[in-house]
Amino acid sequence: MEVPKMASLGTTLLALASVLLHSARCQGIMGKGKDSLPLKFTHHLYNASIFENSAPRTYVETPVKMGIEVTDVFWEIKYNVVSGDDDRLFQAEEVKVGDFCFLRIKTRSSNSAQLNREVRDSYTLTVAATENTFDFQAKTKVFVQVLDTNDLKPLFYPASYNHAIREDSPLQSSVVRVSATDADIGSNAQFYYSFTSRADPFVVDPFTGTVSLVRKLNHTRTDRYDLTVLAEDRTKKISGVKKFGNVARVTINVQKMAMSSPVITPTPKPTVSTDGKITINVHVEAGAKPVESLVIVGGDPHKCFEVIPLGVQGTDFQVISTKRINWSQSPFGLNMSLQAKDRSFPSLLSPAAHIHIPAYHYTPLAFLEDTYILPLSEFSPPKSHVVKVSVTPVAYNVTFSIKNNPDSTKFKINPKTGIIITTETFDYERKDRYEFDVVANHGEAETHIVVEIMDENDNSPQFTHTSYQATLDENSPVGSSVVKVFAIDKDTGKNGFVTYTMASLGPLPFIIDPFTGVISTSEHLDYELMKRRYHLRVWASDSGKPFSQVSECPVTITLNNMNDNMPLFERVGCNTTVPQDVPVGHTIAELSAIDVDELQQLRYVFESGNELQVFSIDPVSGSITLKQPIPLRASSFDLRVVATDGKHLSEASLVRVTVTNRGDEATLVCQETGIFKQLTDKLIESIKPMLTSQEEDIFSDVHITNRHSPKFDSSIPGSIDLIEDHPLNSSIIQFKATDTDTGFNSKLVYAISSGNEDGCFSIDVFSGDLQLVCPLDRESKEFYILNVTVYDLGIPQTSAWKFIAVNVMDVNDNPPVFDQPRYVVRVPENTEQDSIIFTAQAIDPDVDTSGNVQYSLLTSTDICDGKRVLWIEKLHPGTTSKSKLKIKRNLDLSCSPLWTLLVLQDINDNPPKFVPKVYKIKVPEDVPVGTLLVWVEGVDLDLGSGGIVTYNLKNTEGGIFRLDASTGALILERELDFERRPIYNLTVRAVDHGLPRSLSSSCFVEIQVLDVNENLNRPVFSEFAYEGSDGGCSCGDIRGDAYSLR
Repeated sequence: MEVPKMASLGTTLLALASVLLHSARCQGIMGKGKDSLPLKFTHHLYNASIFENSAPRTYVETPVKMGIEVTDVFWEIKYNVVSGDDDRLFQAEEVKVGDFCFLRIKTRSSNSAQLNREVRDSYTLTVAATENTFDFQAKTKVFVQVLDTNDLKPLFYPASYNHAIREDSPLQSSVVRVSATDADIGSNAQFYYSFTSRADPFVVDPFTGTVSLVRKLNHTRTDRYDLTVLAEDRTKKISGVKKFGNVARVTINVQKMAMSSPVITPTPKPTVSTDGKITINVHVEAGAKPVESLVIVGGDPHKCFEVIPLGVQGTDFQVISTKRINWSQSPFGLNMSLQAKDRSFPSLLSPAAHIHIPAYHYTPLAFLEDTYILPLSEFSPPKSHVVKVSVTPVAYNVTFSIKNNPDSTKFKINPKTGIIITTETFDYERKDRYEFDVVANHGEAETHIVVEIMDENDNSPQFTHTSYQATLDENSPVGSSVVKVFAIDKDTGKNGFVTYTMASLGPLPFIIDPFTGVISTSEHLDYELMKRRYHLRVWASDSGKPFSQVSECPVTITLNNMNDNMPLFERVGCNTTVPQDVPVGHTIAELSAIDVDELQQLRYVFESGNELQVFSIDPVSGSITLKQPIPLRASSFDLRVVATDGKHLSEASLVRVTVTNRGDEATLVCQETGIFKQLTDKLIESIKPMLTSQEEDIFSDVHITNRHSPKFDSSIPGSIDLIEDHPLNSSIIQFKATDTDTGFNSKLVYAISSGNEDGCFSIDVFSGDLQLVCPLDRESKEFYILNVTVYDLGIPQTSAWKFIAVNVMDVNDNPPVFDQPRYVVRVPENTEQDSIIFTAQAIDPDVDTSGNVQYSLLTSTDICDGKRVLWIEKLHPGTTSKSKLKIKRNLDLSCSPLWTLLVLQDINDNPPKFVPKVYKIKVPEDVPVGTLLVWVEGVDLDLGSGGIVTYNLKNTEGGIFRLDASTGALILERELDFERRPIYNLTVRAVDHGLPRSLSSSCFVEIQVLDVNENLNRPVFSEFAYEGSDGGCSCGDIRGDAYSLR
């Protein structure tokens, strides 16, 4: 019983001690403050990591231990994730080892969601620690970085490609570039491009995805290639997972071209000698058939070059200049195009090779003046000389032209001499200034031409109306303005100052103001007594020189009749008797009056005497009748009658009516005034000029009518002789002509209307002086027939012409000239001694003794001369491939050199040469099969088949490598393994196809295989933590060592 009691007592004492200890600790903690809490994490923040897609119950990893030091053996600590895990992916657990309570965070076992770095790559978790015995608490943060795993394949965009390529595309041409991306990061995002199967004649760069051509294409054999490109992760490839990637479809269509056409390669480069001779060496790679020829298809418009075949194989050529090149026509050089043709039928042509030949010692042309300002009379007829433009330095065969613009259409330039002439007439009033540009050699130099047209008195005043009509009231005051005429002269200055005058010579009742053109009356006008319509001729004349211009205009003035006369009775003082019993309606008397104005109908009325209304008067006819019976006691009546035209009243005419006995006869006696006869006589007198035939006004038209044509002086010869070095701008002959008209009808101008196509002759427009304005060259033109035309300035214009023949006389001004400065002579190596190999030919265009040519050799050699032939000794093969012979021919003081190029045949004496001799490349061991490793290239300088090279490998290293025999492309055929073999040394042999035997050479290819980390898994401890049995090593130290090994 003692033992149980003792055990129970011990337990009780232990509990009591624990309570007392806890109480003491609590009091101690409360006394120390908040910072001295016994329960706290080793760090406020921990960094941890975990791979995405980790399985449930996978723990995060951290470089330091997470948790709390256990200072009380009675502590029971629990961990919980209290925030930062919205997706509820993580779970905290505690592991107590010794005196340390580890915090471990793992993925939940029941969560179906997985970590995905591409969606979220980090989490910040807040972890709370709770001690259940004493109810202590502490918190810390854990930053969890989600690490990438290779869970995504590379993706192509786009997934298919379609491309066309010419079948004659050169080797190494980039055909198409495919592109893929991998959303992983780091090494997980690295991938290779490769074909899923052999894809001859194409290779794909494993790093860039560029598909390149490694063999010649043949449309006839295959016109379409369907390729599949694989983008495969490098890490998956290392792990052994086959083709972890995606594919893209690539369709390549081969465009048919000329089958196996020859190719000019590489691009030729020109060389220039010190004396300006150009040489271009050209190599042509033959196609299916041997090369037949090389031709210049462009860039040699003046045929200055010649193609020389070199070698028996016909694949090498030389293009040389055989004529002097005028660089002024090509200041930026020549762009020559060459094309080779093979011997197939029909012939196949190579793509054109373009060669730029820079200008040699070229000095740009420049005009003597930047701007030419030239006066030109508007009287100048077509083909009048304007100016001769010149350039410096004086170049050979300069070509001038006018740049087209609206102003240049009236001018023409001679392309060789630079002489500008007119093509049309000019009118200062329409346009007084012309501007255009002249260029030399199609734009090598440019100058500006300004032609200022000088105003001449070539326009007569023009009335604003073809005729003028005006009306004027009679009796208008003297000096009254009737009408104003107006004329405009388009000329300027005095040539356009207009004055007016009457052309009629007879007396007129009108005058005209000479400056204003106002026509006014000069005397009193009476419609009834004078002409009622006047026809005037008015002249408008300018004040120009040398003669004034005159124009005429008709003016018609009509007088208006005015009501300025009172009516006049034809009979006055009438006495009439009427019986007492005269019946009503009886006519007593008939009165009539005359109004010379004849404007209104006259009306008659009683002024007085009819107060009893016994009588009535007809207001129109003036007839007086009895209106009612005469009163019995009436004895007489005095009737006063007046006539009116509505404005004027006539004087009263008295009619005395005496009443007689019944039955008496009525009587009437009146006094005649004779007014009708008087007015009739005056009217006849006033219209006599219109009834009789008038004489025409006499005036002078001597300055208006152009009656006569010009005539040349009979003393002018029909031909003249002129030496070709006649001084420029000096007079040759003066043409004289006369015109018997006056004024502008006799003013003459001269022009060369034909025969002066090169513009070397010029004639003064007004004086007729013929001059030479550009050098003559009898060798190019020895005879001119000039048509000189003289015009007057009348309207209509008349002219006369005269032919004159100009004979150009020769002087010794030309050196002898070979037809080309360099000749090419092809001489076989077995040419016999003393054979004639070349005959020189030079021509001097001068005549007689000035054109005789002699020949001599300038080259220091044993070659003989004397009969225009070259002789050469026996040639020895291998001594030289070219010989230059310079020939000089003498005549007077002039000479010219000639170069002769002698060309020998080629033999196959050059083996192919590699540059470099050793190729060194580095290749990762995991590159895919089919990768192009390197191009090896051997160059053979021989011609024809001697320059055709093929390649072979002396050892393929068990089929790991393959060398294309025709292109020199070295391709990987089997996978590499650094651990098995890190270095390969290959020997490549190049062999030409020359005759009679082929030559070869070798190069070396050193391939260094680069190691790739193939360790997929890292070392790990079998346990999370180890606890020492004897306490010699703390749990924390063992945990730390385990992390340091990873």
